[in-house]
Amino acid sequence: FPDDATWLGSIDDQVIDSLKGDIGPVSRHRVPLQRLDDHVDRFRGKRLLVKIDVEGSETRVLHGASALLRETEATVVFESNDRSMRAALLSYLEAHG
Repeated sequence: FPDDATWLGSIDDQVIDSLKGDIGPVSRHRVPLQRLDDHVDRFRGKRLLVKIDVEGSETRVLHGASALLRETEATVVFESNDRSMRAALLSYLEAHG
């Protein structure tokens, strides 16, 4: 994340590179990642609201949530800075839920 904007981060190398150019110094911190599908048993049969705001990694999140989308009543809200990816993301959501 940018040193002066700790709220902004990404695991996507292209996003990280663009942040370096646009914002200035960027720090890297390793954090554990978990797939949403790893938690599907907790939420199966329940209604969920899933908010996705991952700065360029929306496709990765959705691929790690395919069972969750199939086996729960999930409403998904996502932000996508890349307009060219929005149609593909919506198609994936329609196909998996």
